[in-house]
Amino acid sequence: MGSTLQQSSAAGVSTARFLARAAQATGLLFVVSVASVFLPVSLLAPAWQHQQIAALVNNGVIALLSLVLIALAHALDPRNSRVKVLRARFRRWAAVAAAGYLLLVPLAIASLAGQIEIEQRQVRGQREQVNRRYDAMRDLIARAPTPQALQQGLAQLDGPALGTADLAEPLPSLRRRLTVLLEQGRTQVLERVKPVDSARRMLMVRDTVRLVVSSLVFAAAFASGASHSEASGSLLGVVLRRCSAIGQRIRAAATRPSTSTPAAPTSTAEKVPVRTRRRRRSRTS
Repeated sequence: MGSTLQQSSAAGVSTARFLARAAQATGLLFVVSVASVFLPVSLLAPAWQHQQIAALVNNGVIALLSLVLIALAHALDPRNSRVKVLRARFRRWAAVAAAGYLLLVPLAIASLAGQIEIEQRQVRGQREQVNRRYDAMRDLIARAPTPQALQQGLAQLDGPALGTADLAEPLPSLRRRLTVLLEQGRTQVLERVKPVDSARRMLMVRDTVRLVVSSLVFAAAFASGASHSEASGSLLGVVLRRCSAIGQRIRAAATRPSTSTPAAPTSTAEKVPVRTRRRRRSRTS
């Protein structure tokens, strides 16, 4: 029995070492997964900011898993100095991660506002460009002294071409007709300018809400992992206490001396009264 307990204790120690290595591997996997998305760097672009926030949130489970693994390793083998050092290091990084995920909340909201502002600015820019072009042609039509000068000006502005019949038309009549055609063309071009897609904006809002809520959850989880006192009511705290209790029982049982009670004396002790009874019966007979 003692050898079995010693084997169980050795298995717990080896499992703790494996969990510590697995914690390091998952932590490195988190760093690689997030760093691969950061390039190329564009700090002031809201779309790039949203991409980085999504990468941190989507891979946050990996980082949280590494913290859980190192905590389980310490619970199985609390005397291992290497595991203690790793756990302290992971706790410091967990505190940094908690603060970082908390900062992602305003960054995600600012990124959403920036993306919406950029889309609105693009639509306004396209409309302003169309209006400037048609305003320039309208001013040219109003100021041109001759049909030939109007024809040259419209050609420079990439406007409608004037034919021979247009050049022969009186200038006031030509101006009125070109002004009407110009406004019709302006209306048609402005209608082709696509406004901000409301469905796409709603998807952006939903994704931002997901990132904000997930960031708050990860911040709370990493803050709990960074604290030195394990939460008594949390599932992680219950698991860690159970693992620690099992490890302590195994080590305590392994250190006890192995004592076994022989079965032979007990059997002889049981047979002695039977023999004495037989002798007494033979004497009485």
